[in-house]
Formats: sequence, structure tokens, C-alpha cells
Amino acid sequence: MLALTLDTRPPLIERDFLALGEGGLGPAGRLAVNSRCIERDGRPWMPVMGEFHYSRCPDDEWADELHRLRAGGIDIVASYVFWNHHEAAEGQFDWRGRRSLRRFAQLAQAAGLMFYLRPGPWVHAEARNGGLPDWLQARPPLRCNDARYIGAVRRFFGEIGHQLQGLLWCDGGPLVGVQVENEYDGRGPGRGAEHIAELKRIAQDSGLRVPLWTVTGWPTLDIPPREVLPVSGAYPDGFWGGGTGPQPPSGVFAFNTGRSIGEMGNVGGTAPEGRIDPAHYPFFLAEAGGGMHVSYHRRPVLSTDDVAACALVQIGSGANLYGYYMYHGGANPGRGLQETQASGYPNDVAEIGYDFRAPLGQYGQLRATYGRLRSLHSFLAAFGSELALMDTSVGDSTDPADLTQLRIAARAAGDSGFVFVNNHCRHHPLPDFSGVQLALARDDGRVQTLPAAPVDVPSGAYFIWPLGQRLGAALMPHATVQPLTRWTEGGSVNWIAFVVPGVRAELCFDAATLRALDSPAHTRSEVHDGRLTLSC
Repeated sequence: MLALTLDTRPPLIERDFLALGEGGLGPAGRLAVNSRCIERDGRPWMPVMGEFHYSRCPDDEWADELHRLRAGGIDIVASYVFWNHHEAAEGQFDWRGRRSLRRFAQLAQAAGLMFYLRPGPWVHAEARNGGLPDWLQARPPLRCNDARYIGAVRRFFGEIGHQLQGLLWCDGGPLVGVQVENEYDGRGPGRGAEHIAELKRIAQDSGLRVPLWTVTGWPTLDIPPREVLPVSGAYPDGFWGGGTGPQPPSGVFAFNTGRSIGEMGNVGGTAPEGRIDPAHYPFFLAEAGGGMHVSYHRRPVLSTDDVAACALVQIGSGANLYGYYMYHGGANPGRGLQETQASGYPNDVAEIGYDFRAPLGQYGQLRATYGRLRSLHSFLAAFGSELALMDTSVGDSTDPADLTQLRIAARAAGDSGFVFVNNHCRHHPLPDFSGVQLALARDDGRVQTLPAAPVDVPSGAYFIWPLGQRLGAALMPHATVQPLTRWTEGGSVNWIAFVVPGVRAELCFDAATLRALDSPAHTRSEVHDGRLTLSC
């Protein structure tokens, strides 16, 4: 019996702290952000974001690949803008062909996607100089409010603003957000928060008026507190690690609400400090591993379970925006544009290929992760509006190195919610657990035990169980099947779930809310304390 105390209180939502800017109202509706989530037309919304670098893909493939993102359940496509792909020679910009940012944004909208812009100016992305042109790299100081550097940034951002003119959300276009800088660890006068604020001003002066402004929430989080949203990351493995063998148990497979997951591979090598205040900022991810890049010294191959279990754990830990890096792989548009030790960076990586073992590969190939993650995206699309307002409660097993306990968490509000279970950890197989039951204690003293009969949880399993679900007038207090989607049609609620391999299916209904029930002949039923339990 595993015990978990649920936080079922009404959520605390702060709306008067963030001052991100204008641009949230457009012909397609209103977008806003509060301390918990994004709101779309005043309703909580949990979108899925996927990174796809336009200049790392032939432009005649963009339309098909963007439609594949949308079919995979992606709502927002994000892309870095590599400065050295566009201004290799100072003052000579190239926005043609595979470098046409404007056409990529237009095709994203045609595919039904929103667009999130990540212009840097330093982006990393395993690019030479982090994407800064060689001519600029030779003129320090960089990544600060030095007048000469700021002048070059102003010209670069001005070009980006011109490319995206008329394509903002407020204009009826797809652009909903901008992330400035990346993995930034600067501090002091003209750096840190002062520099991030200056970059945002330059972007706004360039015409980029959007409802969402973000910055990576690692390593030091010296940011203007009201001006930007810190976003997190979660990678199941890292090519940047100095070793060549299996890594220790990763924190991405253990439920944790701290938002400080571990070293993220930033060039400075500084670990996150865990300074994101949940009272002010929602839990958003922009770099959750959809796969992993390779270096010459370390070539990790992530399994489907590695990627999908990591995603489930972050959602169970409270994430309300899930952004993949990468969701679609690519290839550098020329030679010599990759990160190397010769260019002063920690890793030697492939000169052309940036496949990343992503759900959609370098050539658009579909990997097994594409379909596996699609089931999670369907769940978020159907249930995200209520999930976004549910607080997270975590079980006893929060230590990634503890491989002896079943890892559980729950997100709940009132009598409804979802239980998250993970029994997968990359490189470190977790044991089978027999006879599992949960005792969920609520604020009013009630304890809900589920399932009615103990179940086995096999090694490698990870899943979501529903709590207190309404299927029309019928009430389902719990089930051991994973919700996939739901919709209302003709006054009827269609609620779809699937059986988790190796876990016995059980559905429990409040008998008083049922008028009739049609179940397969092989289903066993039992009525006890006013509840009808079906199992098979």
C-alpha cells in the first residue's frame, strides 16, 4: 500500500505580477499567461511545443514536415534563428530559400500551428559560436550591453522584425512568443537582468509584440522578474557528459516539483539554482528531450520509453507547457557551422547532421516516439484545461538514486484528478512491483483506496490513472486505464482510454449515477459500498 496526500484546494492564481507586454488579442482570440498556465480566451490551456529549425531543413520540405508536427499533436512550432546562417558577412543578410524565416512562419500557420521565435542572439544549439557570426565573435565583449554589441543585435533583430511583419498573433498571424538569449549566466552591470531587459526592448522596438516572453531558467536566473517567464529543460541523457559509460539515475525519471532538474549541458557548466518562484511563474518547459544529439566521444541512443517516461514525469510534476528539443531533426546548411573544441566549445559534434534521434528525424522519418508521444498529446488536448489548475502531490520516492520504490505523483482539485506512475529509469531497470494499491488522503480526511483489487506494475511501465471523472451523468471515481481523449457529440460524452500493458484493467463507477451499462461478456463486475467495479 502506497500513501499519497493530495492537495485538493482551489488553485491560487496570480495575475497582477507578470508584465510581459502587449499583443495577446488577435482575430483568433486572446492569449494571456498567469502564475499557473497560459489562458486561451480566458480558459486554461496546455499546449505542446516542438522545436524544428527551419534553416536546418530544405525549404521544399517545410510544408509536409510542419503538417507532420501538427498531426503528431504539436500546437506550437519553435525555432532558433541562427545569426551566422543569415549574416555570415557583416551587413549582408540572406533570407532566401531555407533561410526564409517569413515563409516558414506562413507555412506553420497554414499547417495549423502557432510559432514561437527563439532569436538568441546566442542560441547554442550545437552551432559554431552558439550561432554568432565569426566577424562578431572576433569583437568582444559579447552577450552584454556593450554599445557595439548592442548595435549589431539591434540591426539583427530589426531584420527579424521586418521578416515577421504582419505575422504576429495580434495581426492574425502565428507568432505568439519570443525567447531571448539562452543558457545565460551573465551577472553584474550591463549583464544579467539588465541585458535580458535590453534584449526584450530591442525586440519590441523591432516590431515583435507578442503575449509570451521567455528566457531559459538555468543556470543563474538573474532576470528582470516581471518581464520574462523562465522555462526549464529535462533531458534523459546528455551527449555533453565527459564520460562514455552509462550515467547515474537521472532526475527526469523521478517526480519532483522543484523545477531544478540537473545540469543541462550549458556551455558555462553551471547547474540550475532552483530559484524559480512558483508563486509567480508557471512551470513551462522549452527543452524537454525529444531525443539526444551525439558527439564524437559520446553517442547516446534514447529509447522510446526514455523519451515518453520523461515526458509523463514532467507533466505529473506539474508542467503546464511541454516543449520538446528537438521534435524534428535537421542538417546544417553548410560545412563548418557546427560546435567544435577548436572553436572553443566543449564538444566535437557532427559537421552536418543534427538528427537528434527526434520523433521526426533529419529526413522526416517517423520514429516510434512519434506515436507514443501522440497518445500523451491527445490526453493533454482533451484534459489539459482541468489539469492545468491541479496542484501536484509527490510520493515518497523523489530521490533519483532510490531504485527500490514505485514512483508516484498526483495532480488533483476537489474530487477529480490524475495519478501518475513511473517505473522506468534509463540505464537502471526498476523492479516489478506486485500487489500495488494506493491510499490517497484528501484534505477533508477522506481516504480513497484504489484500485479495489491490488495490481502488478511491471518494470518499465509508466502510465496515468484518472480520478473522479464525469462521463456525462455517470461518475467514475477511479480506473486503471489511461485516458486518451474525450469529446461531446449529440449530447453524449465519448471518453476513450487504453489498457496499460501488464496492468489489469479496472473501472469503478458510482452505481447510483448509472442507468445501464453494456460491458463485454468476459468482464467481471462487483458491487460494494455503492460502487460498481468492472475488471478484465
